[in-house]
Amino acid sequence: MTTLFSLQDYSDVALDDTTRVDIISGNYGIVQFKNKNTNNTDEIHFVWNGQSDLAPSKSAVVLEIFNHNTDVWDNIDSDNATLVNTDFDLVGDITENLSNYYNDGYWTCCRVYQLKT
Repeated sequence: MTTLFSLQDYSDVALDDTTRVDIISGNYGIVQFKNKNTNNTDEIHFVWNGQSDLAPSKSAVVLEIFNHNTDVWDNIDSDNATLVNTDFDLVGDITENLSNYYNDGYWTCCRVYQLKT
């Protein structure tokens, strides 16, 4: 992931509205979100609202969170049913083993992606 959001992109994704930021990178669309906390004991709640011009019913859209204990991405939600160009939400709640998902600086990292088939 080499394309960073512009200030306008951050503004555009801050609200759940009809404003979209196109994310395409080669064979997949992917966006990564990081959140800074003050400790590693708070429950983690993540909501992504979006849509795709490739129906999730043809290629699933996946929400993952990085597990710093195992160094792998853990799947926390996905959508494989929504139609093309239709809003949908991916929601993730982490309530156990919370310290696995915070790094030493109390950052969490989630990503949403879809393979372009």
